Amino acid sequence: MTFDKFKNLYTNIQNLPLPGETSQLKMAPATRLVELKHLSKQNNTCRKAGVMALFYGKEEIKLALIRRTSDGSVHSGQIALPGGEKEEADASLLDTAKREMYEEVGVKADSYEIIRPLTDIYIPPSNFYVQPYLAFSSKTPEFNRQEKEVAEILEVPLDLLLDDEYIINKELKSAYNTIIEVPAFEFYGHIVWGATAMILYEIRDLVKHVQQLA
Repeated sequence: MTFDKFKNLYTNIQNLPLPGETSQLKMAPATRLVELKHLSKQNNTCRKAGVMALFYGKEEIKLALIRRTSDGSVHSGQIALPGGEKEEADASLLDTAKREMYEEVGVKADSYEIIRPLTDIYIPPSNFYVQPYLAFSSKTPEFNRQEKEVAEILEVPLDLLLDDEYIINKELKSAYNTIIEVPAFEFYGHIVWGATAMILYEIRDLVKHVQQLA
């Protein structure tokens, strides 16, 4: 998808109701995520994080994903959106997402526009409540990878996200050391599953809905 086509969808993307959990659950490893999410919000015991889904480009719209380093943590080595835990200095989760975007991949907040927040999501293994944000830049960023946390930056064309051929079912080891079959995206040999896949599927449904209205 080119910038001109994406620009024509822009206003509707900003204003349409979000697909929400109905969309996210299409890529959920287990339906219990919804119950756990609501429970977590009620007891307020979870940690909070902000992540950024940044689309960019002129001739071809792409999305920036990262492959986390293999450090032994719960989400070690997984494909994710740039982002992380809220710090005391962050006034909001949007500030968190912007700060982490800069720290992890070197993209400054003044180089892109926030389109809108997406539907929040709870991640049981790490006890995180995550707020995703959708952003766009007409220019390709000058990425600067934070080597300690980011092993690789993946640039995925939006057209791949919208293509059914890149959705698979895959047997993977869960955070609880059990083998489970999960729906996932596969981009360039990398498997995207769990919360990141759920967030991306909501974006996919939102863009497809807007395309139908155009």
